[in-house]
Amino acid sequence: MVHDIILVYQEVVVMVVVTVAIQIGGATYERELKLSASLG
Repeated sequence: MVHDIILVYQEVVVMVVVTVAIQIGGATYERELKLSASLG
């Protein structure tokens, strides 16, 4: 029982981490594009 809860919790944590990483990566990528566009 507890084992199942831990497994679900781990999956949720992984999903949250991945989502945050994608958002941060996307924002950084957009900023880099704007930066290179203004420089170029």
